Amino acid sequence: MKRVPVNFAVEQAVRKLGIFCASASLALSAVAPAHADLVAASAFNTDWYQPMHKRTFTASNSKVQAELELTEHIFDEGKADTSGKLTIIRNGKRFSADKYESKKDVADIVTVKGPIFAAIGDQDEPAIEIGEQTYQSSDYYEYFWDDAKGKYVKQKPSIELGDIASQPEAKNIQGFSESSSAGLTAALTWQQQFGTFGGSGWHLKITRGKECVFDEDIQPPDLPSEDGRVDKEPECFGPLVSTSISPQNDAVVDLRMTRIVGHARLSCEMIYYYDKVTKKMLLSTHEWGLNSPRLAQIDPCTYAPEIPCNYQIQYVTEDWSLSKPDMGGPIQIWQWDNKVHQLVDITKKYSSDIERHAKAAREQFEKERSYASLLAYCGDMCLLGHQQEMLADLAKLNQATETNDKIIAQLKSAHYM
Repeated sequence: MKRVPVNFAVEQAVRKLGIFCASASLALSAVAPAHADLVAASAFNTDWYQPMHKRTFTASNSKVQAELELTEHIFDEGKADTSGKLTIIRNGKRFSADKYESKKDVADIVTVKGPIFAAIGDQDEPAIEIGEQTYQSSDYYEYFWDDAKGKYVKQKPSIELGDIASQPEAKNIQGFSESSSAGLTAALTWQQQFGTFGGSGWHLKITRGKECVFDEDIQPPDLPSEDGRVDKEPECFGPLVSTSISPQNDAVVDLRMTRIVGHARLSCEMIYYYDKVTKKMLLSTHEWGLNSPRLAQIDPCTYAPEIPCNYQIQYVTEDWSLSKPDMGGPIQIWQWDNKVHQLVDITKKYSSDIERHAKAAREQFEKERSYASLLAYCGDMCLLGHQQEMLADLAKLNQATETNDKIIAQLKSAHYM
């Protein structure tokens, strides 16, 4: 059997990875927020689909416009390979762009931040500040207009980032991203605020050809916490317009929103689909919790050039409803269902994937002795119908009876047993 890559309408990379995690946020922030790693594990390998897209961030005043164009993964994909390009337009004249790219064998870029205007000294006009973050370090650069040279000059910042925060011009950055497929185009705009992980004023416009079918402000669903603290500036990844999400190859729009609830950054999927009866784009949401999913095409498909093949993608994650408030849990595989217009749990169709995930979770527990890995292994075994074998293994793997009793109680409460 031969697998053919999903035909996303955006640039994509299909790469075999040896990890099952989502390790870095691509937010524009002083420090990249940590998205929780999924617990299992280095032994769980599959062909992940990793769509890429471009986002543009713009800051401007009456004289100068700075544009930062980022190329990055639409969703967290466990690898930092963001690249950036800065262009400055002054009095209508475009100046040569500066590029930010990962340095081979040195550092992968997690994100590029900005552009931010900053007043420096007695300069007649503000400088443009850009931040480049890798896993190893953060570097900041300043571009200021040099009258004598008649161009922008790059240097290390002459002003503290904290001081920039108090400047009105520094706070307004316009974000834009767009994706198209099968006649459907989705454009997302928002305000990126200085010094925050997310943004505000998220607005989505969807068109079918020349017809506008959706044009509204959007927000993630409310996720109340016990202490009532909810982040008012969510992150949004996307849009991804793809025919490969739908089993009928209909184009749908996929957005992934994350927001802070208490001290946790929780995510949800927001899928907009076209309703042929009302002729409108309607919304279906699904909350993931800490465990943001990754995309994969799991079903093998017998391929012949003369026979079209439907490569529907799946959402692979772990059951946060079992493990919360911690991350992890047994494997979950979700798929878009056109009949009910929502993501449905199809995990039990894939026993071989459950077995691989169970093996990975057990190996990780034996190596790290983590509660989440043990819980994931036990849940996977229950999904396979091996409850008695799981109970025997649990007693051998872990001598802490109190912990084992807690895991069994969780599995029963969540109807795994």
